[in-house]
Order: sequence, then structure tokens, then C-alpha cells
Amino acid sequence: MATEVSPFVGEWTANLSKSRKLQFQSLTLQFEVAGDNLTITQKGVDEFGFEVHHKGTMHTDGKEHEQADGHTLIVSWRGTHMFEQILKHKDGRILREGKWEISPDGMTLTLTGEETVFVFDKKTTNASSGAGG
Repeated sequence: MATEVSPFVGEWTANLSKSRKLQFQSLTLQFEVAGDNLTITQKGVDEFGFEVHHKGTMHTDGKEHEQADGHTLIVSWRGTHMFEQILKHKDGRILREGKWEISPDGMTLTLTGEETVFVFDKKTTNASSGAGG
């Protein structure tokens, strides 16, 4: 039986005009899903013009996982097109919550936080056109 590929898998480019409080001049995310592990690679240029590159893996089992800085991260799938994450301070206070959701057509990814909305468009390859770009 074939394993279904997560709709998150692939490359996503920030849509700056649709995002709110995205502190980047450009940002691309690459998602990989393997079992309960979700790996996100970020590449871009921040608001000050500095290049940013970060790769992190999260466990999507809904359990608390201590991070290197002592904070706790909880990531839970909510169906196939959404996951939620909660970052807690060492003392248990919630620092940040976010909901990552893919549109029904699979072409738009939206990260919604308390004061932020980041919108990403899925990068597609158009092999049939033969045109570069």
C-alpha cells in the first residue's frame, strides 16, 4: 500500500503582499515529512538585508519536547492539511502559538499567529511548457 505524501511537502515562497508582520524581504520554506518528524528549511533575506538559513525538525506527536534553549515545543497534526504548534517558556507560559493550514486546492499555506499572518504560495514545476522560470 502506497504512503500518501503530505500536502506540506515541497517548496513554499512567501507572498509578501498577502502577509502581515512578515519581517523578511524574501522567504522560502522547504517542508519534509517522515513519520512523526516535520523538517522545515528556511532560506531568505530578513528585513535588514541579512541572509537567513535555518533548518529545524519538529516532532508532530502532540507531546511536549524540550528545545536546546530550555523552552518546550508542542506540535500536533489536525488532519492532513493543518498542524498547530505551541512554544512554551521554561516556566510554562505560552510564548507563541501558530496554526499552519493549507488551502483546499493545496496551493496556499497560511501561518496564523496572535498578531501575524504569513502567506506562502506553493512552488510548482511546469515541466510540460518547456519554458524556464
